[in-house]
Amino acid sequence: LRKRQRAGAFSDDIDFDLEELLNVHEETGIAYRAERDAKRAKDEEQAEYADAFSGYEIALTDLPALCIERIMGMLDSPSDLYNVAFSSKLLMNIVTPDMVIRSAVFNNMKRKDVGYRKTIAEIMQHVSSRSIHLPSPHRLLRLLNAKTCERGEKCFGKNLNTGKSMTLSGTHHRTCGMALCDNCIKFNSTKISYNHFANDLGGGDDDKPSRVAFASWRTLTNPHQDDNGEWHGPLVGVLELQQIQNSYSEQDEKVEALSGFVQKALTENSNHCPSHYEEKAAAYSEIYQAAEKEADDYQEKKEKEQMQKYDESRQERITKRLTKLRGVHAQMVDIMKEC
Repeated sequence: LRKRQRAGAFSDDIDFDLEELLNVHEETGIAYRAERDAKRAKDEEQAEYADAFSGYEIALTDLPALCIERIMGMLDSPSDLYNVAFSSKLLMNIVTPDMVIRSAVFNNMKRKDVGYRKTIAEIMQHVSSRSIHLPSPHRLLRLLNAKTCERGEKCFGKNLNTGKSMTLSGTHHRTCGMALCDNCIKFNSTKISYNHFANDLGGGDDDKPSRVAFASWRTLTNPHQDDNGEWHGPLVGVLELQQIQNSYSEQDEKVEALSGFVQKALTENSNHCPSHYEEKAAAYSEIYQAAEKEADDYQEKKEKEQMQKYDESRQERITKRLTKLRGVHAQMVDIMKEC
């Protein structure tokens, strides 16, 4: 009876019909129950789907490998990529050079000379010159996130009380493709005279690689062998370079001897044969150059959009000021006329 809208009180109609009242009540009840059942069915259907997905989380490792690779490829922080990649063996196997290089390049879009982008640029410079043992994707990721010197027991800055190697400085340098502390760079590097292989070894690019991993001020350090027996750093060390300098006078002979030492290092101390090394180094360089171009194009486009917005805002402000000045000028003209 509450749902029925009565026209008036019973006392207002002497000829009140009880049967008509019951029929109206029945029709109202049928409509109410139909509406209630429809709403209940809809709520039950939504609840069924809600129960199916509420509180359900898909583990990252349960996704297809291609999806995981896409997700990890979107990370623009090498530190985040490092934490994700080394959380399980499955994720470690998905790490690719493209993923690591792009995360470092896109970490800083505005400046190339700071942070991870500076670090990856220095490493890729040695890769382009074909002068260092080619780092795997995992080692490349470790180099980007290194906090302490990788020489370990042989570190010149090792603390004997704690047994830890020296902490790296904040310059983000990776001298000769290695994570070395300041003391190791100072005491384990040799300054090469400028007349040693200074001209004809090439400019360090893909067309004419120099094959010598010179650091700043023409310094060179020796390669390092880790606890697993793998070699890192320059393909040719200070010893080989000095022997070549002492043995030959003609530049062509020096270049030929240097090439022989490089082939020997790749054959005996590298995981890659010379041809495979060249292919992978070229692939690394291509990935890096493509990432740099994409980052530069994006930053250039963004700066143009910001400059366009600034110009539009500036023109709008100028227009408003001119409108105010015209209004003031018109008022001054009217005042002068009245005078």
